Amino acid sequence: MAHMKGKITIHGETGHMAVNVKTHGMRFIEGGTEAQRDSAWEYTVCGFWDEADSIAKDCGFAGVESEGHSDGWAAPFYGCGNNGRVYLLDNPSAKDARKFLKFAAKINALLADVPETFATVLHDDLEDERKQHEESERIVRQFCEAM
Repeated sequence: MAHMKGKITIHGETGHMAVNVKTHGMRFIEGGTEAQRDSAWEYTVCGFWDEADSIAKDCGFAGVESEGHSDGWAAPFYGCGNNGRVYLLDNPSAKDARKFLKFAAKINALLADVPETFATVLHDDLEDERKQHEESERIVRQFCEAM
């Protein structure tokens, strides 16, 4: 068997091979209200999982599912078997291990971009809101001047 680089991680609650995707750096990004930050975060998370699903498929899996009580693990799976989805478990074949390590590397690269993506989405949302506010003020001024 060829030497494989990387570390295979197993989600403790399920026993599935999975990548830890918990993020903790978001508290350092400033700006906006709590509602604006929540909205930007939800958009970022949805985009992350959409891309993670594409990555899983590109690596030969049927998709990816979040696991854990905080959805902090990305577990790739094959199609459905008799008992539901088929996940990778401990002691995979060399082929499955290579697929998982490729998946893990791509997920970790995607995860590294999350803080910047969140900051960009938040900034863009705040900028759009500012422009809408300015446009509303302009319309009100025009209306008042016309009276």
